Amino acid sequence: MRQLRFYVPFQLVDGECLTLPEDVFKHAIKVLRLSVDAEFVLFCGDNREYQVRLASIQKKSAEVKILGSQEVNRESSLKIHLIQSVSKGDRMDFVCQKATELGVYSITPVFTERANVSLAGDRLEKKYNHWKGITTSSCEQCGRNVLPHVHPPEQLQAVLKRFSELEIAKFVLSPTASSQLLDTQKKHREIAVLIGPEGGLSENEVQIAVAAGFQSTLLGPRILRTETAAVTFISLFQGLWGDLT
Repeated sequence: MRQLRFYVPFQLVDGECLTLPEDVFKHAIKVLRLSVDAEFVLFCGDNREYQVRLASIQKKSAEVKILGSQEVNRESSLKIHLIQSVSKGDRMDFVCQKATELGVYSITPVFTERANVSLAGDRLEKKYNHWKGITTSSCEQCGRNVLPHVHPPEQLQAVLKRFSELEIAKFVLSPTASSQLLDTQKKHREIAVLIGPEGGLSENEVQIAVAAGFQSTLLGPRILRTETAAVTFISLFQGLWGDLT
């Protein structure tokens, strides 16, 4: 049986007693109906797992005691920065979930010309927190003990300018590119990939990316949906240079 795991957003210390955060309390006690003396795992993003025992349950809170911890590293040796155009519907949710499971280091949502998504103010903040919540839940499920960095959504040009200063391998997926992805022979330890929305990146956006040091690359003979392209690219490079061996 898979051991239950919950993320807490604060530092944990061996031997201490602590009150579960409200969201963990609701899930563990109200939904899963764990009882006193039940054991499970907490993690806080420091690449360790903390074995805890449920010590007491009150009406609106519960306390646990940390029995001990150990470093459990499930992070990929390949740092993948995913620059993903914000998409309509639940496509972005899917990308955040699967990219986390596949071990990406960071996710940067970007607004592009053909994205056709209008987000601003409170709605944008709500969406951003929603995506971070998805990556947290995915870490709980897949066993990662370090959360991927989910950056606030930005305009594409600002993100490209920032990445242009990084000396890492950079790719922009384009169905009109002349070079195949697997033409890249040199092994890298850190890469970035830019993936467009449902309608694809405009030719101007591809050219701006190329000027920022991104290699225009073709991912096979078929045009993939934006969420399929993200999962395919990450899986391929985790197999080539990462930990999917």
